[in-house]
Amino acid sequence: MKAKIFTSLILGWLFLSASLGQAQNVLSDGEFNTTTTINNYFSQPEPDNVWYSWQNWQINNNVTVVDGVCHYDVVTLGAAKNTWDIQLIQKGFPLIQGHTYRLSFDVKADAYRSFGLFLGENGGNWISRIGYDKYTQFATTDWKTITIDFVATAVFSSHKLSFELGAEQVVTHFDNIMLVDMGII
Repeated sequence: MKAKIFTSLILGWLFLSASLGQAQNVLSDGEFNTTTTINNYFSQPEPDNVWYSWQNWQINNNVTVVDGVCHYDVVTLGAAKNTWDIQLIQKGFPLIQGHTYRLSFDVKADAYRSFGLFLGENGGNWISRIGYDKYTQFATTDWKTITIDFVATAVFSSHKLSFELGAEQVVTHFDNIMLVDMGII
């Protein structure tokens, strides 16, 4: 009898652990609580699971984290003509094929602006897994939360989330960036 109770307790704990494990953010420090510096990378290999900035040539930006908020200041556009010319990125996180994910983040800007949102394979296939109809997003001067649910129909050895901020010289602010595995729904 004691063995059955113990086995039931262990199975219950494993079931609850598996369920709770899927509800965790697969991104690192989307709340910008421990990130103090966001480095620019141009041609050298970028690190996995940290926030970094990438930009095309002749562009000047200033990316800071103050009080747990990422401030992306596009100082000069240089040759930037496309949204993808300037990016805030995190790469290297895992996705599980067939699982539903919820991407959510808080955003505002110093002026109304559009920006691109990409989630897909890092360094290869440029098909966005959240759908091209969700690529163009908008920020206003007030904080708002954007939430997008999608199913991982394909997975890769390295995934990338990028906020693509080129073509507009506006300071954009990000916080609470979450990519949560909702499991199979």
